[in-house]
Amino acid sequence: MSVDVFTIFNEIIDNDYKLNTDPLIIEEKKNKGNDKSKGRYVTLKKTGKIFAFSFDKDEEKLRVFRFFNNSAKDINKKNDAIILCENKGEIYVLLIELKSGKIGGALKQLLSGKIFVDFIVSLINLHYGKNLSVKYRGIVFSTRKTPKKKPTKRLTKRGEIIYKNHCGLECTIQDCNREYNLFQFLCS
Repeated sequence: MSVDVFTIFNEIIDNDYKLNTDPLIIEEKKNKGNDKSKGRYVTLKKTGKIFAFSFDKDEEKLRVFRFFNNSAKDINKKNDAIILCENKGEIYVLLIELKSGKIGGALKQLLSGKIFVDFIVSLINLHYGKNLSVKYRGIVFSTRKTPKKKPTKRLTKRGEIIYKNHCGLECTIQDCNREYNLFQFLCS
């Protein structure tokens, strides 16, 4: 009997990093020295099987990438959440960032998350005898208000998410502090 990818991820990701998925609420805890970070959240209503985890933890209590020098600029940045889900037989990885104000650094964080998940997928393929491939989606949830002069189209008339390719990663920017159906991010 073949073990499914959700079971494998559940086996290999430490419990300290797993997110509660019922309901799946991704929230930004107050960052040291950054009062703006507190209060950002997004709620994702799930359908079907998912696995979610986050390495964005309190570095004082739980340093994730201990093998990297902590003073190396940006190398220790992590995604606010990584969600594995399935749609029509395909495995999707949603890389999530919550931002307020400027979202400039979000793309690098999303791409770093993709590289890290690629590493995990390679290990799974090697050690579990799988031929797993995944589709990635980068999602930035932002509290930034877009100016009325330049409306940003984020949804189609049917409510489907619009993605743009950035460095090989399909990305979208959506409003923070809202509730979404997780399936919306898999349909486009």
